[in-house]
Amino acid sequence: MSEAAVLAAIALGFAVLLALKRASGLRFCVLCASLAGTWLVLLVLYRTGGYGNTLLLALLMGQSVTGLHYLLEKRVPENLLVFRLPFVLTLTALAYLLLAPGASVAAALAAVLAAAWAAALAVYARRDVGRVRRLARQIVECCRDW
Repeated sequence: MSEAAVLAAIALGFAVLLALKRASGLRFCVLCASLAGTWLVLLVLYRTGGYGNTLLLALLMGQSVTGLHYLLEKRVPENLLVFRLPFVLTLTALAYLLLAPGASVAAALAAVLAAAWAAALAVYARRDVGRVRRLARQIVECCRDW
């Protein structure tokens, strides 16, 4: 499947899902569903030998990681945004492992993720104390004022 065919599939999926959303009243992000549906199909094809462009597949997966981050940002209480870095790192690691599974890589990624989650949990637990309060605020506001 060519790169142009993949982009056309995303556009077609978008149009179909937009019509479905309008007709059904369901609430979902049409763009996110179009991208995720496309990379899920491509992942199955990749795993069965029917698709080989891992670069495009990884880009589409990365767009879903970003989309899930934005969804998290909108839907969780602000004080939980101190977990945004470990959340994004976890999704990135999972996407990577879908493309390049391996026990040694998984173990190394798990160690980094455990450290990131532990650090975020430590900040969250002491978010109302002096310097940690300032750090927690900086983490929560990391995507503002740019």
